[in-house]
Amino acid sequence: METGDGRGDKAAFLEEMSRLYETMYAAERQPELVTFEQRERRAREISQAAQKRLLEVHLARDPAAAGAEAATCPHCGRVANRGKRKRTRKVQALAGEVVWEREEFYCRRCRRHFSPSRPVAEDRERGI
Repeated sequence: METGDGRGDKAAFLEEMSRLYETMYAAERQPELVTFEQRERRAREISQAAQKRLLEVHLARDPAAAGAEAATCPHCGRVANRGKRKRTRKVQALAGEVVWEREEFYCRRCRRHFSPSRPVAEDRERGI
């Protein structure tokens, strides 16, 4: 999915939601959805897929995910430069496992890699 101005994200999301909608309402799927329990289970599957996709797109747009050249080291407070790689994070969300990438920084003083947990803009406000 694109993560630029959001128009590509929205179009792709709506297309995916349209496919999910069809899994609930398509005529050929109705024999699978006879009991209330079957209908409820399908609706829950659809809502979890939508929730997971929304989280992934939102996390991809996270300001801490890209763009900053430097950030404050959480251990010593000094400015650290951006590293050469991104850190992949996996989190078990209510809707399932969500994966995203964040910039990784390296503090020469502490000799540690880290990914900021707050937007780098907060560092700028503090004069860093």
